[in-house]
Order: sequence, then structure tokens, then C-alpha cells
Amino acid sequence: MKLPAETEAAIVARYRAGASMELVAAAEYVSISTVWRVLDRHGVRSRGHGRPQLGHADYERTIELYELGYGSTDIGRLLGVSSSAIRARLRAAGHPRRKGGTPPRRLTGSATAIGSVKGS
Repeated sequence: MKLPAETEAAIVARYRAGASMELVAAAEYVSISTVWRVLDRHGVRSRGHGRPQLGHADYERTIELYELGYGSTDIGRLLGVSSSAIRARLRAAGHPRRKGGTPPRRLTGSATAIGSVKGS
């Protein structure tokens, strides 16, 4: 079923105004895939999706934190990516995995305390 032109225009306008696809879909009572199709039909590029990627500066920080004893889960949380992204980066850098038996160091405390580790 084709959407009314007003609905398509509202979808495009909401998305261009900064709303996420999920919010646009909820506001217009359509599915996210419908939002995708409407945006594509109107030549609107998506702002991206999924978790953020590691930036170049974060590569060195990943290795540094891992060598300090922190686990990939904590490093991922700190840098805003998944633990599997951290493990993939360590593998790509040729960094050896830790031997079993020694648990990783844990990042604990507030974001401020973690930020002090991040900035060191």
C-alpha cells in the first residue's frame, strides 16, 4: 500500500530534522523498513547505523589498556564499542591473547574515575 504524499513528506522532514528512524517510524505509525524505503525513494542518505567504530587514536589506547590488564569488555565500554570489536582490533594488531588463569583487571567506579584511566 502506497503511503500518502503528506506522510512521506513528514517522514523525510522528521528524519532531516534529526529524529532517528525508530522515532520517525513511531511518530508516523509505520515500520522502520518503511522509513528506509521512503528515505531511499527521496534520495535521503542515512546517518549510519550500528555501534560506532574504533577511531585511529583508540587503536593505540586499546592496546595500552589491554597491556595494563583490562579486559576487552571493559575496554569496549570505555571506548563505546563492543568487546568483539576490541578483540578483533587486538588480533589485527598481532597482539597475543592473555593466558588463562589470570582474570583481567576491572574498570570500576564512576565515569569520572574511568575517564582518569582513559586520559592517562
